[in-house]
Amino acid sequence: MTKNRVIRFRGKGTDGVWYHGSLAFFNKAQYPMIIPETKDPHYGFRWGFFSVIPETVGQYTGMKDKYGQMIYEGDIVQYYDDIEDELLSAPVVYDSDTCSFCAKHPRRDPVGLYSHWEYTVIGNIHEKGGDK
Repeated sequence: MTKNRVIRFRGKGTDGVWYHGSLAFFNKAQYPMIIPETKDPHYGFRWGFFSVIPETVGQYTGMKDKYGQMIYEGDIVQYYDDIEDELLSAPVVYDSDTCSFCAKHPRRDPVGLYSHWEYTVIGNIHEKGGDK
């Protein structure tokens, strides 16, 4: 039996609130929608469909940072690059060439998110200072 993978999305609502859950598209809706889990860990109980700004939608990578926070596409992570021997900050992107989530390295090709590296989510690309 295989372990189920969590497929989860995050998006900033048109009301300014961040929603976490399933992503849905409806033909007549102006924006994509997030359907929150019954108990959202960030906001407590929520139910319904919440319109989110398309540019802010990001998928959960399946990884957590060293503090247990879920890492989403669009987050900015800080990590130690042992190849360059330096502490870097980079946005998390989906790389279609490798079909994986990567940290967009400032000077090289994107670097895959490796489970043996420690990441810290320090913000996201959609908000300076980064509410998640």
